[in-house]
Amino acid sequence: MDETILFADLAGFTALTEAQGDEPAVEVATRFAQLTESLLADRSVLIKTIGDAVMLAGTDPVVARRRALILSARWRVVVEQLVGGGRWSRGRLASAPVQLRARRS
Repeated sequence: MDETILFADLAGFTALTEAQGDEPAVEVATRFAQLTESLLADRSVLIKTIGDAVMLAGTDPVVARRRALILSARWRVVVEQLVGGGRWSRGRLASAPVQLRARRS
């Protein structure tokens, strides 16, 4: 059986934590994990969260890619809500909100 593994983490999260402190950073990481869970497709699973990163597994690489792109687009909206323009880390969080890596095994 083929599996697709997807990693996603937030660009600029360390700078956010340094600038805003731990509580806002925890809120951001929690919202990111919740958003990720809400976008899981059939037979996809959130394996774990690691700070500001999520690790997902699924069986369909095409579906995983679509979900990753949707996650990135929706995360931009959340950033707008949380920071009013996403200006953490000199705008980096808003301009590159999610770093995505996927590999098919």
